[in-house]
Amino acid sequence: MGFCLPRMLSLKPRQLRRRRDRLAEAHTSLAFILDLYEWDWETSEKEYKRAIALYPGYATAHHWYAWHLIVTGRSSEGIAQLKTAESLDPLSLIISADLADALCIALLYDESVQQSRKTLEMDPNFAIAHYELGQAYQQKQKYREAIEEFKRAIELVGDNKIFNANLAYAYATSGRREEALKMVKHLEDRQSRHSSTDANIGLIYVGLGDRDQAMIWLDKAYQARFNPSILLRPSIPSDPTLGFRISCAASASLRRGPTCSADRRPRRGSERGDQRYCSRMSTVDSVPSRSKFVSSQMSARSRPSPIR
Repeated sequence: MGFCLPRMLSLKPRQLRRRRDRLAEAHTSLAFILDLYEWDWETSEKEYKRAIALYPGYATAHHWYAWHLIVTGRSSEGIAQLKTAESLDPLSLIISADLADALCIALLYDESVQQSRKTLEMDPNFAIAHYELGQAYQQKQKYREAIEEFKRAIELVGDNKIFNANLAYAYATSGRREEALKMVKHLEDRQSRHSSTDANIGLIYVGLGDRDQAMIWLDKAYQARFNPSILLRPSIPSDPTLGFRISCAASASLRRGPTCSADRRPRRGSERGDQRYCSRMSTVDSVPSRSKFVSSQMSARSRPSPIR
């Protein structure tokens, strides 16, 4: 320490700011890893707060911290962080698109549509903005418009499992069952073991009303250490039993980490068995009961690897 202090004092202010900024980036990346891979929400939050305290003007720290808040059920706080990130980096397409996503999660569909249009004004060919706009239209039951936006996103980036799954879900919920079944079978045939897109196949089965297949694919997603924010998207499936199961799964995924012991879930088949399972889990108060499978675009977004 005696050698380090004089050396630090000899640094110019610009050099000190650069080191501070790099330290903030390191705390942000660590928080990201703790969120995505360890599910250590408490430690991750401390790291994000430390990063922001070191460098309040670091837009990425506010951006990624926003998703931490949303995953843990604090959507309004997450939206506030995304708006801060947008004010710090107003030309960032991904921050703008993510704000539309967060507004959709918060059931603010009209605001989400407006935000996506704002993103598309900056770049009409930004696929994620079309995808986010499609999600908002889907929730507003504007199925034709949603399908058009999902198709446009796919046209712009080529074959994308997340975009394809949401298009199939839109087909399923709009009555185009055969097209949805064709797409889900195609995705299943291409699925690799422990794929991060397992939950996207579950999304399609939600749209098709197949509760058993939906839960099978959610179980696979959990084993693959999926990002639980996909369970926090709005809209209750029409089947109340499936809605209950998805809510339980959301609580469980936020409650448990990937290093937990093997799942001792009761055999599926009765709602009573699901209730016994869910009662053993400490419900996270902030996890909305209005949960659905939907693709989080984390694998499609331009985050350095940590999450998007």
